[in-house]
Amino acid sequence: MLGVELRKKGFPNAAKIYPPFGTSAQDGHWGFGARRDGIAVWALDVKAFLDATVRGERSVGASYAF
Repeated sequence: MLGVELRKKGFPNAAKIYPPFGTSAQDGHWGFGARRDGIAVWALDVKAFLDATVRGERSVGASYAF
């Protein structure tokens, strides 16, 4: 459902599904988003998306859906 909406919205956008993080719902939300070990999982993907967006590129990699 979200993928359809992202395609309608157009550039720039990206979606990536990460594997489960931690052993609890709290880990999956707080830990993934705010703890250093969670941030390390997604930080490079966010940087790549932002860098590509600033350059006007339409594709960051095969794991993204634009």
